[in-house]
Amino acid sequence: MNAAHFQEDRVVVALDMGGTKIVGALINSKGKILFSTRKPTEASFGRDSVLHTMTKMVGELIERARSIDVAIDKLGVSVAGQVDPIEGKVIYATDTLPGWIGTSLKEHFYDYFGIEVQVENDAFCAAWGEKNYGIAKEATDFVVITLGTGIGGAFFSNSKLFVGSNGLAGLIGHMSLYPDGRKCNCGGIGCIERYASGSGIVQTAKELIEAGNQTILTRMHRDSSEINAKSIFEACLKNDRVAKETIKVMTKSLGTEIGSLITLLNPQLVVIGGGLMASARCFLEETIDVARKHSSPAALRGVKISSSKFPDDMCLVGAAALVQVGPIPRIGG
Repeated sequence: MNAAHFQEDRVVVALDMGGTKIVGALINSKGKILFSTRKPTEASFGRDSVLHTMTKMVGELIERARSIDVAIDKLGVSVAGQVDPIEGKVIYATDTLPGWIGTSLKEHFYDYFGIEVQVENDAFCAAWGEKNYGIAKEATDFVVITLGTGIGGAFFSNSKLFVGSNGLAGLIGHMSLYPDGRKCNCGGIGCIERYASGSGIVQTAKELIEAGNQTILTRMHRDSSEINAKSIFEACLKNDRVAKETIKVMTKSLGTEIGSLITLLNPQLVVIGGGLMASARCFLEETIDVARKHSSPAALRGVKISSSKFPDDMCLVGAAALVQVGPIPRIGG
């Protein structure tokens, strides 16, 4: 860690809390991650346990900066779930994060550390990070999709985030693609998240195995409950039939959704990021091909579909932008 990087520029703490991991970092005004750390979310232990992990992480990052005479006075937080950005409070979360509704992270961290705090939805942060530091810098109308444990989304129009009447626009992962499909933990049916997210592809693979299909996944994992997205992608690269069929379901679902979004929103750019993009070679090209086949030719003209500049750190960099650049400008809400 180079102390000169800290002393020559304004540095903030950024925190990203998702369904499987919590990541914290020290980030400068150019969106460069100077130091980062991560821990598992372990959401099943309850909200207070997760909040303790987050608080401890922020404290350690502040101390790390202080050890080289850099004072931290700002914290940006990206969190799964819908957020009231004024109060910094979680107003909606699925049971992936039990007990979080009503939690004011802004109040908690301000009371604990006495620094400026801004809190936002993780997908909104991802889009804000792309707008300020990524490939959407020059775009005014763009869509961002994050692929992880779940699927998040956001879209900008005329350089402003469209949030809808109640601040809930952008729930791309919970758009229903299959009317008679799987039940989703949001209460809906056939949501794309149940087919194209990390948890969704695991469910597809397990269903194929339960139907009697042979796969190396059963040799990679003694217990089917241990199958995860990473192992499915590894199996796909080895031409495993179940893994390839699983990814085919993913690309068909995700590509169809992106194509529909292009037709509906007429963006200049679609940016895809999130943890699953580490395995993009297994699905991105086919997803883009499906998207092009399922969008209006007129709307598709000139649209670029691309991976994020920082796919696994979109939300983290966006959290930093909340306090480096400012809150996200909105339409609606």
